[in-house]
Amino acid sequence: MIQVIKQIFFLIIIFNILIVPQDRYKTINGTSVEVDKCGFPVDDAFQEQVLSTEYMGYSYDSLLVDLNKWRLSEYVKIDSIGLSVQGRPLWQLTISSDPDNISGKRTIHIHARTHPQETEGFYVTREIIKILISGTELAQTARSNCVFYVIPMFNPDGVVLNLPRRNANNIDLESNWNTFPHQPEVAALKARFIQLMESEKPIEVMLNMHSSSDCKRYFVYHHENGTSPAYAILEQNFINGVRFYYPNGIEPFNFLSVGQAALHFSILKAGSG
Repeated sequence: MIQVIKQIFFLIIIFNILIVPQDRYKTINGTSVEVDKCGFPVDDAFQEQVLSTEYMGYSYDSLLVDLNKWRLSEYVKIDSIGLSVQGRPLWQLTISSDPDNISGKRTIHIHARTHPQETEGFYVTREIIKILISGTELAQTARSNCVFYVIPMFNPDGVVLNLPRRNANNIDLESNWNTFPHQPEVAALKARFIQLMESEKPIEVMLNMHSSSDCKRYFVYHHENGTSPAYAILEQNFINGVRFYYPNGIEPFNFLSVGQAALHFSILKAGSG
């Protein structure tokens, strides 16, 4: 079953990282402007216009539109794990063959858009959702064996306020896990993690989707100094298992290593090159 999860789930992830389009030019106020790999203008003079008008490329209202589309699927249940600083729901999708009956299913968790400017990770997440609710044999197998919990926009206030990396209280949520008091978003997600980890089927794969300015795709590997030797081995085996199927799609496990880990999870960095 471990090999099945690796093969199925990462066919979904890696293929969608590779197909996320990035045009070299975009139109801003009627002018064609060259943009970098993250979709932002190379010319700094246009940066503020993008940040103030495009919500980093995908707005909260756009998410609400997508939520209304996703909820039409019989494989999707949508609820909220809590509220942001400004009272916006932290929407969660439950995706499985029967989202109201997940007994015995293996648990996979994904959350994206912690940093509003990192839209590539979100677009990958959206494509994962699209495939998971499709009628393909791949999707059917994934839904039959697993339940997927997906939070597509963890920092909705930051998106609405056009804040590249912070929430409405000007806090970087990624740095708030071991800092007290917790921001409402972090408190809600941490409570959800604890709930799932204490359940019959705790999380086996958890992806924290981010984006990188490098034209690379990699997992942030948490060194044993910040976790434990046993956990470090699990991470290495996991990443190496993914690379077995896509040796040229994902960098080696030690491409980016960190010594301390706020939580024991793998962060997938989606480059846009």
